[in-house]
Amino acid sequence: MSAEPVAPRRPVGAMAVFIDADNLSDPTALDHVLIDLRKRADRVLYKRAYGRAESLKAIESVLWRHGVRPVANMIVNKVTTDSALVIDAVEAVCSNKIDAVAICSGDADFVPLATWLREKGCQVWCFSLADRIFANPDSFYDDVVLLELVDPSADQPGPAKDGGAAEAMQCMTPSSPAIGFVLPSGAPDTVQRVLQAFPGLLTGQPQHLNQVVTAMRSQGVIGKTTKVVSWFQAYCPHAFQLFPQRAPNRIVYGPLPSVEPTAQLAATRLDGSVMDRLLQAVRLAQGQDGWSSVSAVRMQLGSKTEFDTRAHGCKTLTQLLAISCAFELRAAGTPQVAVRCLRLAT
Repeated sequence: MSAEPVAPRRPVGAMAVFIDADNLSDPTALDHVLIDLRKRADRVLYKRAYGRAESLKAIESVLWRHGVRPVANMIVNKVTTDSALVIDAVEAVCSNKIDAVAICSGDADFVPLATWLREKGCQVWCFSLADRIFANPDSFYDDVVLLELVDPSADQPGPAKDGGAAEAMQCMTPSSPAIGFVLPSGAPDTVQRVLQAFPGLLTGQPQHLNQVVTAMRSQGVIGKTTKVVSWFQAYCPHAFQLFPQRAPNRIVYGPLPSVEPTAQLAATRLDGSVMDRLLQAVRLAQGQDGWSSVSAVRMQLGSKTEFDTRAHGCKTLTQLLAISCAFELRAAGTPQVAVRCLRLAT
């Protein structure tokens, strides 16, 4: 039995975006969110980020790139950040005709704000890191998007809980390799110099390209005006992978990570109606090159209450797509994960 055709979702008219930088301070994740939000509205009237100075510093380049206004928090406590965001959100909705509000935070303190906004007729969307979301967010938001990040390596520092958001985002000090990291003896000198400048690449996990480039320039590996993408293509064409292809903002030493479903997940069988719905959503979201971002597929499937991957034995949509054996994944394990169909629906 085939699922009913899914109509593409139309963007809303006007939108406001409010970011809790003390809760969502991962620059790559935030960059992914802001790119996604561009497709959801005709106009974005408000783009503001609230937080401590160190939290805003960690995402400074992303805020500049997307034209987001930073609002520094007075050094009192966490509540002042939340209060400033709530006041500005209420003022924005009361002063303008806003159709949708995006709250970039998994903090439960914004539930009363989300409830009030919905009562005013706004769509309210939540964007959060998967490990920082409160329980049962679907009851309060029209859509909840959980960001899937690469699991941190055991050798890297974990996320700071109090006053250390910026430090948590920093990889190892680039001036010297961390204990336990061994430079590959057979690697070319150019590759060795890059790894010495930024030892975090030795984990094999994707790193933020801006941080790597800053370290390379400070160590004299490249000049201040060097075109980074061209340089890697010329001197390290196979050792490092930069992605996404059109506008790279991440780098990994070695091949891009891929999703390998576990034996238990691979044994899972999806019924025909679920497969048809996934295929339809992927096709509706795909670009001219045939690839679709998983976040765009999520939008086509609807909110978590409309299509819950947990009902099919998977924690995430990426995991569900991987075990179906009907799709090919690209840049899996990163916020830029994309998907395309391998076969036609029957």
